[in-house]
Amino acid sequence: LDHLNVQTGLTTDELEKACHHFEVFHQLAKKYKWHSEEGDSLHAVACEHLRRIYTSIAEQLYAEDEIEQAISYLKKAREASKEGGDSHEEGLACYRLGNALQSIEDYDGAIEYHRSYLERCRYYGDLSGMGSAYQSLSRAHESKGDIENAIMFLELFVEIAENAVSQSHLDVEEADKSGQQGLEEMASKQGQLAKACSAIGAMCTSVGDFDKAVQYFGRCYELSVQMGDLEAITSCRVQYGIAKGNQMLASFSTQIVDQSYKSLEALVDWKGSCVVKEQGQPFMGNNAQAETGHEQEQGEGDSASAPVPVPDPHY
Repeated sequence: LDHLNVQTGLTTDELEKACHHFEVFHQLAKKYKWHSEEGDSLHAVACEHLRRIYTSIAEQLYAEDEIEQAISYLKKAREASKEGGDSHEEGLACYRLGNALQSIEDYDGAIEYHRSYLERCRYYGDLSGMGSAYQSLSRAHESKGDIENAIMFLELFVEIAENAVSQSHLDVEEADKSGQQGLEEMASKQGQLAKACSAIGAMCTSVGDFDKAVQYFGRCYELSVQMGDLEAITSCRVQYGIAKGNQMLASFSTQIVDQSYKSLEALVDWKGSCVVKEQGQPFMGNNAQAETGHEQEQGEGDSASAPVPVPDPHY
């Protein structure tokens, strides 16, 4: 039992030695089916110690850029959690493995482990964990070039984040938490939500879904205003403006290419009034569109119809 007394607060140089002690303790506890005085299985305790030490070694190796070795220890940590019957910690080990595999561009492996983490979070009702899993899955799919799934998972994260922000508002209003702490937590959740909305807007722009890009960039701008973050407001204003421009570009290009009197008149009227219709309404207005007889489609091969890219946000 002396092996159990080795402390986990070790320096880096002592990690390997500590790992050896825990492995010996694990073997003995498993072989002799040791239990504590309270009747708890020491085998499960040993598995938990091994998980912690394997994870610590993996973190150190990762910091030293020894990614492959770090991954091997993370896999050991996962196996230790599984053997000890700790499904929650096994899920966290899967999450760490997924992030490590993504860093070496093994996106399929990353997706597999992040899905395992997501399944456990759903089982335990861990909304925060589900949000982290959705974000990681979105990043992995985006790296693979699968923008459709990347958007889908990030929208699932936004749904959770919106609920979390709403709950934070209620907590602050009902004074369930100290004022400053509650406000800081709410601002943090708003910030995460804003970044996710910005990321979805950028991905939607890349696939030409300008209506959805406007929707999410608009939400990002609203959140930035609520937070009072001047730098974010400036950035989001630019993104939102570009998205609105892209949304109206097809109709604008149609009027330019048409070159009829009615089209030119509609362009001049719009330019003079600077009135921008609400999302979902024709750019030139219903009458001008009907008179030109053209659908609102992007002209093929026309440089004027090329969408403007937006800055790529990090989330």
